[in-house]
Amino acid sequence: MSFISPSQLKAKILEHKELALVDVRSEGAFAGAHLLYAISFPLAKLELEFRHLIPRLETPIVLCDDASGLVDIAVVRLTPSAIHGYKFWMVVYGHGKKPVMRFSQV
Repeated sequence: MSFISPSQLKAKILEHKELALVDVRSEGAFAGAHLLYAISFPLAKLELEFRHLIPRLETPIVLCDDASGLVDIAVVRLTPSAIHGYKFWMVVYGHGKKPVMRFSQV
């Protein structure tokens, strides 16, 4: 597992290459605000449905939340059997309490 800054994430998105930006917060929190291009995949569903969400093992995966610590829980819950075979894992680290921001602010 590695880390990616918001500005590095912006650069990756602007490359227009395959990337799964996974927001692990609740659907309600996601509906309130989320990173551009993120998909909602709450912790409650993560373990059971992760392989269905991202079937290609080569897809770079970036996990994000609102600095609430849910990403840390997600990393622990994604057991080796669930993440076995995925090549690229990253976690967004932000500054301040909420890394959910407009990319123009990065």
